[in-house]
Amino acid sequence: MSTWHRSIIAVIIFAAVAVGATMISMYRFDDAKQTRIEEAKSDEIKVDSVYDDRIKSGLDPNYDRSAYRELAKKLEADTIHVDDYLAFDVDDAGLEAVRSEVTDLDSPIYVAFVNHTMLDDTDANLNLKAARIAHELSVDEATVLVVSPIGQGVGSKDIERKLQDYPEMGSDDSLTETALIWERALKETQPLEASEAEPLVTEDNSDDWRELTYSLSSAFGGAGLGLIVGAVIAVIGVAILGYLRREKEATAQAMSRRSVNHRNRRK
Repeated sequence: MSTWHRSIIAVIIFAAVAVGATMISMYRFDDAKQTRIEEAKSDEIKVDSVYDDRIKSGLDPNYDRSAYRELAKKLEADTIHVDDYLAFDVDDAGLEAVRSEVTDLDSPIYVAFVNHTMLDDTDANLNLKAARIAHELSVDEATVLVVSPIGQGVGSKDIERKLQDYPEMGSDDSLTETALIWERALKETQPLEASEAEPLVTEDNSDDWRELTYSLSSAFGGAGLGLIVGAVIAVIGVAILGYLRREKEATAQAMSRRSVNHRNRRK
């Protein structure tokens, strides 16, 4: 087999594997997309983890407002609210210091110490929780600061308080110390008339299964894999063909020698 023939065979094997890998990649993508479409259209409930069996009320415009209304009433009666779960995490002196910072403000700031969790009804969004509380206040132009062991959030009603920089917390700061730092930062801002109401639901950024497409990067990835595998198989294929050719030629030569020897013995 000449070098020219071996090159043609290698190119054919290389191209076949590259095209095949790309086609397989596209087929598997289409299959996965179709599966997701069928699951989305069906009534079957599929739970992959403890997080998936709950409705994300952070995305639900018809969320239960009763808890927020109750909390708003408590804040209007006292500018500071402390969850029962956090009663031992705050000190009286710290609470008084927090209260002194929000007394007699033209645009009141309310402080809610809440036992926020990653599975609460705002899906771990403390700014959303603060905005929902502020929305239920009967007063105009108010701000709600939410402080929890895992973070802080701010929401306002009919005004905007734009922080230039978010306050920096120390690792050892208590909840009341954290509230004081945030309060002072908020007091330094100028309350402005809100251009629009703060959103009470989060934006759904999840992918729409109807918009899934086979991207160019995926195509190049599949083709690249095919090129690599194709090159390896082409080299191996040509080597195997060369080996088989040499074996065939060696066998033919051996048979030819035996035939010649046999004729010589007959003579």
